[in-house]
Amino acid sequence: MLSSEGGGQGGTDENWTRSEPGLIKFVETGLKSSLWSEFGNSIAQSLDLDQFKISTSSENAGFLGDPSIQLGKYLDDDLYVTYEHSFTLTGGRSLALEYRVEKRLTLDTAILNYPYEDDLRFGVKFSRFF
Repeated sequence: MLSSEGGGQGGTDENWTRSEPGLIKFVETGLKSSLWSEFGNSIAQSLDLDQFKISTSSENAGFLGDPSIQLGKYLDDDLYVTYEHSFTLTGGRSLALEYRVEKRLTLDTAILNYPYEDDLRFGVKFSRFF
């Protein structure tokens, strides 16, 4: 948070100091997120994808810390496929399909591949509108 150190009459001569070190990190994270979002949108358009997302970790890892990408494409109005790849040592890959049976019922499945294990998931989602 920013705080003011008063120095003049009625507080007209103010020196602003940074009293919380997380402020710089907060701004840096926002700028990185915005940059990667714009870059991903450009790639998605050029590759005819519905989604191309680049994610990075902001935990002391620099500008490209723990990157991962996610690609998504509607193959049909009711069928969406997603591929995700993490470029970390412990990261993995996944391929997911989501099929909308009707407006409120969706079936999904995912194949997850990690360095030390694989996983296959199935799911049913039911939406209730209020």
